[in-house]
Amino acid sequence: MSDKFSTSKKSIVSHSDFLFKQAILQDHNQRLSYLDFSYYSHQIDNNWPKEKIVFTTEKGERVQDNIDSIRALPEEEKLKIIRETLLVGKHPINPDTLKSCFQQTLQNRGLFLSTGIRYTEVENNKTQYSGNDTTFFASAYPLKEYKTGIFNEIAVQAYVKVPFTTVVGKAGARLFIPLFIWLVLICLYIMFLYKAVKKKRAEAKLTDADRIREMLRFNMEKTGIQYRNQEIKLPPTLAQLVSLFLNKTDFFLTKEEIVNELWGDLEDSSNRISQTINRLRNTLSIIPELEIESIRGTGYRIAIRK
Repeated sequence: MSDKFSTSKKSIVSHSDFLFKQAILQDHNQRLSYLDFSYYSHQIDNNWPKEKIVFTTEKGERVQDNIDSIRALPEEEKLKIIRETLLVGKHPINPDTLKSCFQQTLQNRGLFLSTGIRYTEVENNKTQYSGNDTTFFASAYPLKEYKTGIFNEIAVQAYVKVPFTTVVGKAGARLFIPLFIWLVLICLYIMFLYKAVKKKRAEAKLTDADRIREMLRFNMEKTGIQYRNQEIKLPPTLAQLVSLFLNKTDFFLTKEEIVNELWGDLEDSSNRISQTINRLRNTLSIIPELEIESIRGTGYRIAIRK
């Protein structure tokens, strides 16, 4: 486990160094935008400089004879070191500004580290630190020092402190992601069970009459029953019969009530009643919780199936 944390910290430090280089370039471009000057008069190409570099300042000419390492640089990097030398006099690096730029760059990548910047003008033996707490630099981890300018006269270095939580988060990312997914699934399952139990308890509190009315939500205008988002169409006779049952507190109808309400005076009503009740039974068969009980010799009742 300690090896994993150590590897994680090295990875964070390495990534921080890469982001520090980006912050240096961003700060350089920002300072460059404040000035209005033409670039160095030499023609910058892959073969430049061919001999020595002569740099003219207010104090006179300065010559850079060590040109092999400069010639090997990309053209953009050559321009950058020239610009940085020009900027030293008017807009040198401000450690606090560079620190803010570095921290923002880190945070954009999800790294929340404590940082500090050391800026040195080598030839002047002038060093500045960001912030007021110089003790930070004694305990923080130093990143790579970068030198720039035609004469390597500028040195800048970042220091970082990596919080333990950041190391743990980085080290355990591969473990935490599947663990997090499992936790989410478990939470969803618990929520599903909770809702199911809550619904079951709510249904248990309903009386049989409440449950019957809930399952037989009758719409007289549409002559139909709404059951679990499914509409059951009823012919007029069956619609009237369902309405009669629902108007009874005990959902019981005598045979005489059925005959009188549906057909009036009917001499041979037994077969007609049986046929109509059977038709209603068939229609309501999609509601397995209900049944139409035959009360021998008297009538019929809609009831919860036991």
